Amino acid sequence: MATTKNGTAAAKSDSELDKLYKNYDILVNAKDKITEHKDVYEAILAATKGSTGAKRLAATFVSKFGPKFPSMNDASLDAMFDLLEDEDSQVRRTVVKVIPDMCVDSPQLSTKIADVLGQLLLAEDPTELLLVKNSLILVIKKYPKEAMAGLFSQVMGEDDMTREKCIEFVCNSIMKHKNELFAKNFETEQFFIEQIKQVLQDVTAEEFQLFVDVLLQLRTMATRKGAQDLVDIVANQADLSSDFQDTDADYMYRLVTCYRLAVKISLERGASLDPFISFVCHKVFPILPVMEAKDSIDNILQLFAQSFLCNVTVELAKSIIELLFDMLLHYTPEPPSVDVDDSEAPTLQFTYVECLLFSFHKTVQLCPEFLSGEDATERLKDFRKRLQYFAHGCQLSHSRLEVTLKQKTNEDIQNIRKVAHATTGNINSLIKDFFHNPPSYKTKVKLSFLKEQPKVMAASKRPVPTNDTTTSPAPKRKVSPIRFSSATNTSKKTPGATAGKRQPWSVYEPPKGSYSNKLDTSSLSESNWRGGWGGGRRNRRGRGRGTWRTGGKWT
Repeated sequence: MATTKNGTAAAKSDSELDKLYKNYDILVNAKDKITEHKDVYEAILAATKGSTGAKRLAATFVSKFGPKFPSMNDASLDAMFDLLEDEDSQVRRTVVKVIPDMCVDSPQLSTKIADVLGQLLLAEDPTELLLVKNSLILVIKKYPKEAMAGLFSQVMGEDDMTREKCIEFVCNSIMKHKNELFAKNFETEQFFIEQIKQVLQDVTAEEFQLFVDVLLQLRTMATRKGAQDLVDIVANQADLSSDFQDTDADYMYRLVTCYRLAVKISLERGASLDPFISFVCHKVFPILPVMEAKDSIDNILQLFAQSFLCNVTVELAKSIIELLFDMLLHYTPEPPSVDVDDSEAPTLQFTYVECLLFSFHKTVQLCPEFLSGEDATERLKDFRKRLQYFAHGCQLSHSRLEVTLKQKTNEDIQNIRKVAHATTGNINSLIKDFFHNPPSYKTKVKLSFLKEQPKVMAASKRPVPTNDTTTSPAPKRKVSPIRFSSATNTSKKTPGATAGKRQPWSVYEPPKGSYSNKLDTSSLSESNWRGGWGGGRRNRRGRGRGTWRTGGKWT
């Protein structure tokens, strides 16, 4: 009985195949009059409901003749899409192989086909998945903009699993063919960029990094303008237009992560970080002294200092110099009176001052009149007193730290010593420039928290002499004292003139913050100096996807 049924099924299948081949011959021989044989094509569509063999053959014929019957596009696509859900893997694979042929002379179909193929990226079978990827690339190559619109509709869709697979395809498969797709087609690359910009309105931290990496590979982004556009994209993601929210851990993570990425782009490609610099000066500085999260302060100030390794406009420098100077004054206190006990002296924040002083040193080069103008005499005099006091604190703390750590061989301890020495050395080197009359800004330093000096692309020209000297303090460098000098106090003192006399103010004891004379070496860590980002990895998504969820580290 079973043999009889099998024989009947086989005979039926052969009959279906025979009819399909006859219909194929009719349409092929019809040539220019093919549209007159609509009924023949409808018979082929009907065969997609037949046996397995008929489905596979019919799919091949539909992909070939479908574009010749534009009035039946919807019916053709429905038939093919139904076959993509067939239980037989051979049927699905056949359809996936031939469906790109339906896009010939029919760009309007490529959008729907790319959309559906994007959903099939969830396929678990490796062979089937490879076929899907190959077919999707073929569709994109035929009609890039139309096909990418369909694919990105899934990227911006609500199904997270499909979204993830489509993003992976964009970042890997499409970028492997970027030269073929974008090298000679500027409009296609611009369309691709615009699609990514739309996606970036709602992404996780990992997705944001992936898309930025994609943008960095594009020819358009290799230009100065393109790099600036990319920095603006990152700035928009950092939400610089909103108020600074130092108590929101998710907000702080997003801000620091985006700022770090913007600095990297700017250093490599010569873009300006004016939006970030302005944000820090106008929105962060007002509440910086009362912030409790030390790691956050360290990260923001270190990134702020690195921003001045990039191009900074004169207009921006003029708009922020007073805010920056006031912040620097806050952390370079006035010398205490002689009656103040050292334990009551103000705390010196060396890491903060290194960042702020470096930034101010770069800024005032563009606005030299701020300290050398006719109305800046008292400002410079007060500033020099503060700097001299801070320099004494650096020197004493430097010595005390050396004594404390001298017998320690632990690698972490030695790293702290190296960073601490570089920090105080940088501060003293920069301070010396402000004691020239007028102040001179020749000194260049390598920020202590940078492992290596970044290569800056097309740095802006500074109004300073061309015979700059580079100061790169060594760990054991002996720092010479800084003496206050001014136009009203230039007389030379004879040796021993001040012997036995008390100094006008006491030298501050080593700070209790970043490092001190009472170091507990068991708790020392490099992060106390370098301010590594210690927050959790949080992501940011909208439409119910939550804030920046826990993910991998951004580099």
